[in-house]
Amino acid sequence: MTISKKDFINIAKIINDNVVVTDDKRILTNAFCNYFKSENKKFNSFKFYNACMINELGSSNKKVVINTVELLKQVSKENKVLQSKVKTYEQDINKRYNVPIVKTDETVNEIMEDVLSIEDPQAIK
Repeated sequence: MTISKKDFINIAKIINDNVVVTDDKRILTNAFCNYFKSENKKFNSFKFYNACMINELGSSNKKVVINTVELLKQVSKENKVLQSKVKTYEQDINKRYNVPIVKTDETVNEIMEDVLSIEDPQAIK
């Protein structure tokens, strides 16, 4: 027997209506989320968790939590795109000017040590 959306909704309602202690509700909800996710990779644990926690979150906060999760997913996608663009720009700069891109504070510190180790800057000519 497969579990339908209707079953998930009813299970969430049962948990929300019958488990009073918030910590117990979180533990039980997380256990169900883990099980359902293992059985169905498309299972949306955020929606289920929010449906189980309506009394704690308040009905208006439910949408805020879901929207926050969606926003975090979008920011993560945008972050990956920006990282890819930065890598491409770094490669273009390296090709055009034949200059390696400084990537870490450690590299900056090494350069600074080299510069500071020069006793007479006028001697470099």
